[in-house]
Amino acid sequence: MHDAADAPRDTHHQRIDEPTGLTRRALTRSAAWSVPAIAVAATVPAVAASAELPTVELEVELYCYGKDLQYDVSTLQPIPAGAQLAISVTSSVPGSLAGQIHALPYDPTVTPAIVTGGGVTYSTRVEVWVTLPSDTDALITLTITALSGLRLTGTTSINSRTRTDASGAYECVEPSLST
Repeated sequence: MHDAADAPRDTHHQRIDEPTGLTRRALTRSAAWSVPAIAVAATVPAVAASAELPTVELEVELYCYGKDLQYDVSTLQPIPAGAQLAISVTSSVPGSLAGQIHALPYDPTVTPAIVTGGGVTYSTRVEVWVTLPSDTDALITLTITALSGLRLTGTTSINSRTRTDASGAYECVEPSLST
């Protein structure tokens, strides 16, 4: 019979004559290896995820018809399946807008419309109606924002001014684009 001190240590199996439970040596050894592993695991996904986002270019055209605005929104590349973007329209004069997204019973002037990609290009018409009191100037802004799964380039925001004169006639002023 061998003395326990002379016996070779088996690293894969617990021997009956070895102490059970967690030793200070085992705890120290585990802690020394786990800290770098946690730090590496925390940084790698963030770097990898940001490098993998596909870029989708937007094209937006604005047509002004007095108090009516029409935005034609198109993506030049497919929106990846599951990726999301938001379309919204705001006014500097609260309560002055109503609108719809073509073929959808949705008003992007109330809350942003969420578009979920299906791996194809996307094209829609956003129609907005402006109602202003006489002699009022309003800044109307259409904004498209990437929510998840893609990066947007091209025209992501377009501003236009709609105003009324003292007689209540509407005029749409030249838009300015933001990328």
